[in-house]
Amino acid sequence: MLVRPLLFEILFYGLTSPKIRFLEMYVVLLGVSFVCTGIGHNLSIIFEPTEALLVAVILPLVFGVFFNGTSPSIKSLEDSRSPLICVTSSSFARWAVEALTIKELEGYPAHLSFLKDRIVSSVGYNYDNWQLCIVVLFAMGSGLRAAAYVLLIFRHRDKQV
Repeated sequence: MLVRPLLFEILFYGLTSPKIRFLEMYVVLLGVSFVCTGIGHNLSIIFEPTEALLVAVILPLVFGVFFNGTSPSIKSLEDSRSPLICVTSSSFARWAVEALTIKELEGYPAHLSFLKDRIVSSVGYNYDNWQLCIVVLFAMGSGLRAAAYVLLIFRHRDKQV
């Protein structure tokens, strides 16, 4: 689990030259990997293998594309008092994108602070949330693993020895 995000980041970092530091990006990608493997564990327990594969592909795509906190933005969801803010807040992609965006924007020069602040405020991010984003990612991953353990105990009890 530690190697997968590292291999991805080595390739990604070399190709894109982001402003975020390598270790900070690795921590976020490790959190994403932790959450996604927890999702995979649960789906493989709940569904049959063919269904689990389909759901395991669709679920992260839906959360990554629609509930990542950028479109619709967290700010617009909060302003409209939409119930989708609960779904967005429970999405691993929202926390990962916020953490990466905050650290990426911090790497830009000070003379662009007006632009950085406008980006952060228009989406609804907060510069002080980086640690919270990391904690939430690892808490989600831990919760998903705990749920997988409970599912392993109680699911298919008749097949257990």
